[in-house]
Amino acid sequence: MKNTPAAARPTLAIFSLAVALAIAPPPARAAGHIVVDGGFPTRYIEPLQDLPDASNPMGWTARDYALAADAGKGDTLHGNGSGGWQWGSHGLGFGDGDDVTLLEPKGGIPSVYTRSEFELDDPAAIRGMTLDVDYDDGYVAWLNGVEIARSPNMAGIEPRWNAKVDTHESGFMGVPMDLTKFVPLLVPGKNVLALACWNIGGDDMTLNPRLTLHDEPLPTPADPFHCYLTWQGNLSTSMTVNYHTRAAAEQSWVYYDTVPRHGVVADYAQRMGGASHQIDVLEPYTVRRIHVVELTGLVPGQTYYFIAGDPVTGFTKERSFRTVPEGNLPIRFVTGGDLEANPYTFRLLQHAAALDPMFMLFGGDIAYADGKLTSWMNWEACLNAWEKYLVAPDGRMIPMIHAIGNHDLNRAKQAPYYYGYLAQEGRYADGTSKSYFARTAGANTLILALDSDHMAPSDGEQLAWMKAQFEQHKDVRYKFAIYHVPLYPAHRDYAAAGNATKRQRWLPLFDAYGLTAGFENHDHVYKRTKRMKHNRPDPAGTLYIGDGCMGVEPRPCDQGKRLEDPAELEKLGLDETYLARYASRYNFILVEVPRVSERGIPPLKFTAIDENGEIFDTVTLP
Repeated sequence: MKNTPAAARPTLAIFSLAVALAIAPPPARAAGHIVVDGGFPTRYIEPLQDLPDASNPMGWTARDYALAADAGKGDTLHGNGSGGWQWGSHGLGFGDGDDVTLLEPKGGIPSVYTRSEFELDDPAAIRGMTLDVDYDDGYVAWLNGVEIARSPNMAGIEPRWNAKVDTHESGFMGVPMDLTKFVPLLVPGKNVLALACWNIGGDDMTLNPRLTLHDEPLPTPADPFHCYLTWQGNLSTSMTVNYHTRAAAEQSWVYYDTVPRHGVVADYAQRMGGASHQIDVLEPYTVRRIHVVELTGLVPGQTYYFIAGDPVTGFTKERSFRTVPEGNLPIRFVTGGDLEANPYTFRLLQHAAALDPMFMLFGGDIAYADGKLTSWMNWEACLNAWEKYLVAPDGRMIPMIHAIGNHDLNRAKQAPYYYGYLAQEGRYADGTSKSYFARTAGANTLILALDSDHMAPSDGEQLAWMKAQFEQHKDVRYKFAIYHVPLYPAHRDYAAAGNATKRQRWLPLFDAYGLTAGFENHDHVYKRTKRMKHNRPDPAGTLYIGDGCMGVEPRPCDQGKRLEDPAELEKLGLDETYLARYASRYNFILVEVPRVSERGIPPLKFTAIDENGEIFDTVTLP
């Protein structure tokens, strides 16, 4: 859940006390139905002291508990501290515009407790149970007095009314947990799902559960799934196939050929084995193995057909990819950043794939999961979108190269998904890998994926590595860098420390070695600079383009507008604005690298395209 500016929040529906008092518990529902959900009535209390112990069989989470005993132990909507258990309706909270029952912040609510009743005629008929909780910042759930789930940031914390939750987390509907093992807790007649939600003192809070009972065993999804392509090596002679399995499959295989084999394992001419790993901390939410198989010794510019999996867990459907050609052939790719799994991102991905790129560069903030375990479904949605939309007109998969962004890691400087899901560099013993790397495409294109102070400092070892890469590839004509934080922003302040630091550290190398273009992100707008050198416009300088708006909501171009004011330029020590074009607009960029030959070199072309497939900016470099 993201904080929403007050001006953008819809009117909150305050649950009327008169209506609430007249509401009875929900009627009995047959197995296989939702028994607790948003909009369903519940009893709730904002405790101001300890209630009987939640873990006590006779405590407030128990099936039979005398709520009247807690009169005067909780707050009320009026903030007078004289309340007890009240009638309300899920979800409960404040500050983000999605709550049915509004809780008054009163300087920060420590917690809210809820009890939702439902009735069953025949619990023995229940074969499965799932729980989905939209929450912010932490929660614990009990069924008939027995704990059945809690958010990771509540691990090891006693669930008292004023428990200190020191880590902000949030989850959202669409993340069902399989709690079938707790079905024996269900009893004939009344059952109670109790939940407590804690707030760390922020400006929003949410608790909205969904409990579903199933009269059939929960299906086991087919394996394998989530097949996608990255690179760990040469773009012309290698390809890395990533796929996931839910089963504990120890074998990782890719069978491949240069002609279609329609999934018949024995017909493929070659196979390559790989390795698999787990993100163990995800087990409360999803259990899976991530398989990585690097194919090497491939032919440049060749289309390959493949299946991935093993004879035990099964194989993917047949898919295809094409390696990047070698030599002086044209290179065509797409770049963008700051994605979310929403309709705008889907449309942008579709338009990008329709242009038949050889690969895609993503500039960080890939799924907006912030490295949080509870936001794993953000990545699920992105992985699904890549499989569905990153398909070229001829049906082949489009490989990806990912730089890292600030929303790809958590406050503890951990990036479990970026490292665990994206095979791009060799894995270290702790499950991480280097967050910056280089790739070459053909004879004339160098791509540096950089870390703008997220997992690695932008100076020190990374800066020395950058210099070595530029020196090693100094004769390559076109040099590109993709990174998250812009050196030349169109939204945030030019003088902000994060932007200024990267200019101070990186510009001398970019200028000295003639960086062709820097693909920038993070600002959620579109911008294109003038060609820049020594921090001034220069016809022989570097183009900075992008600013990352490939699905997230566009922001205003505040800095761009300020730079139209001569007084602002003087304050920043600039002779003129560095921006040639800016717009508050969804976008991705098509890059067309020409063939280099003795007969002459066509211009290098950049084309900005929006979510409707409309071209709204172009620029060429000689």
